[in-house]
Amino acid sequence: MLNSIRTDKCPICGCTEIVEESVNTSNWNKPEVLQHCNGARWEHRKFLCGYKVQYEPNFTKEVVSKNSECCYDPVVIHRKEKEKKDKEELITLLESNNISRLIIDRVKMHCLY
Repeated sequence: MLNSIRTDKCPICGCTEIVEESVNTSNWNKPEVLQHCNGARWEHRKFLCGYKVQYEPNFTKEVVSKNSECCYDPVVIHRKEKEKKDKEELITLLESNNISRLIIDRVKMHCLY
């Protein structure tokens, strides 16, 4: 299906299972595949681990998607653990300072665990 993306595995964990492949399409009257003036298409590939790569025909190269995260990346694992710890500390701080239960519940809602 994809012509330009050559990445066939996640460079971080080595996952080869592809869960999604797509090309950009027009949203006008009839769906058609969009092509750059050089003939190439905007292509996207996502692996099971969450790593995403896309082909940018403007620069004729593959790039890592901005919202791409391999769930086995040590940096991502460390950041998520720190976020969870910080959220728990925030809730503990609010509870220890006799903050209204309504406010604490709102903070918990926005800091989903």
